[in-house]
Amino acid sequence: MNHETACFPDGTPIDPWFENTHVPSRDDMGRNYVLTDYGILPGDSVQTKSIQAVIDHAAEEGGGVVVVPPGIFRTGSLFFRPGVHLYVEGGGVLMGSDDIRVSDPWEVDAFTAYDITDKQGNLLGKAVVTTENGFGGPLKVLVGFNTEGDILGYTVLEHQETPGLGAKAGEWFQDKIIGMNPGKNNFTVSKDGGEVDAITASTITSRAFLRAIQNAYDKIIAGQDVTSGASQQASAADMGTPEVIE
Repeated sequence: MNHETACFPDGTPIDPWFENTHVPSRDDMGRNYVLTDYGILPGDSVQTKSIQAVIDHAAEEGGGVVVVPPGIFRTGSLFFRPGVHLYVEGGGVLMGSDDIRVSDPWEVDAFTAYDITDKQGNLLGKAVVTTENGFGGPLKVLVGFNTEGDILGYTVLEHQETPGLGAKAGEWFQDKIIGMNPGKNNFTVSKDGGEVDAITASTITSRAFLRAIQNAYDKIIAGQDVTSGASQQASAADMGTPEVIE
């Protein structure tokens, strides 16, 4: 593949590492964090929070390898941090839980939400589709929250942002906002005094992306009145000083 010209469908150049199929040695990836060393045992119980805590601990310690030893370990969605790897030993299984239930969609104003529950009907969190006007047009995001309002993950569903710039929103914020809580953190770009680094040369897209998630939190999690950007046109007044490059 010619990496000088090859691009993903959104125009983002494909890096050479994309074709790197070399499997590194487990010992070369840093300190090992074996699940059973943290009291996580194989069985039928879903242990998402405990396994995620090991991942977060590994990240705080500078990275390494989360090791799944022999046995079946059940979990929901897990979010790995930069520098943290996964290694499944022979006989080990990391199995997705079959206890998760997703409700029919329900709508509040311009937001579409889903309740996420376990088999017994206990609420685990909510997933929300939220839209805000970005640099090139509507930016639609699906974001997941736990019951405390912490961000579990997100997916950009639709966008019209600039290839190689604002189009990076799908991956740029993965290691920046997961685990944050828009009700507790200063959920704005650092340029505006917040805690989140904007996409390079794409401050407008970054502001719109964060505002979309903040609005979803305010409306669906906190129950506040908000105005979705889906019904507003972005302007210099609400987006900040216009930039020559997004």
